[in-house]
Amino acid sequence: MATSIVYRSPRPHVDIPNDPSISMLSFLFRKTSSFSTRLALVDSDSGETLTFFQLKSTVSRLAHSFAQLGITKNDVVLIFAPNSVRFPVCFLAIVALGAIATTANPLYTISELSKQVKDSNPKFVINVLRIRRT
Repeated sequence: MATSIVYRSPRPHVDIPNDPSISMLSFLFRKTSSFSTRLALVDSDSGETLTFFQLKSTVSRLAHSFAQLGITKNDVVLIFAPNSVRFPVCFLAIVALGAIATTANPLYTISELSKQVKDSNPKFVINVLRIRRT
């Protein structure tokens, strides 16, 4: 019989609300004013960072831009991008509109990407440019 090992985070416990009327963004940004200057995201590869205030305002601006492009509730949007701070910003902006985010890794083969597109039938595809510092 295999033994199971439980790994616990050294970080404090986070209470997840049971109320279905609380959105992910409301929960995530509920106390932003209390720690607006603290780091929310760090890209260890590029060194790019976003504070909680920057994250919230960037998500809000991007969601507005997506809405102007015609992304609405229940639309499927494919994020085809490498890991960076831009990835969660795009994801959260999509979710803010009530749209559905699906993801694809740039390392996918053509057949893997084709299957993802066929299965999800996205209205839009977002590709995030990654800028490397030299």
